[in-house]
Amino acid sequence: MDSGVERIGICFCRSETRDRLVISPGLALLIKGSTQKTTIKRTKIEALEQEQEGDSTYRLVRLKNKLIVLFEWGETSAFAQSSVWLQQLSETPGGIPGRISVDSMRVGYDRGDVSDRYGCLMASKNSEVTVYEDRGRI
Repeated sequence: MDSGVERIGICFCRSETRDRLVISPGLALLIKGSTQKTTIKRTKIEALEQEQEGDSTYRLVRLKNKLIVLFEWGETSAFAQSSVWLQQLSETPGGIPGRISVDSMRVGYDRGDVSDRYGCLMASKNSEVTVYEDRGRI
């Protein structure tokens, strides 16, 4: 991975029904062109290859010149998993990309808290990290 060129996006999803998943607003914008349509068919996500690194399980999506790491709820929240993953990535010498975009930590009614953003702070020591927030909702 060329750390100067590669861009990584971090997004989140959670099961809504048996057939559909709720996705974070930034991923919805990339896939569907709108942040209002935040559900996707489960079969589309399950067709993606699943990776596991430590306690974090995620799927990789290549979309619009960006590698997207998609975290799904499991025993821990997707936000906490991404924080741990970013901390591990920041400790890997030469393994962190130049730019990381973290989508709004909101999926449906679930929101991330301050501790979920700790991994973003750790990764920002070696990389440019942009964390998007959902400012339209309280």
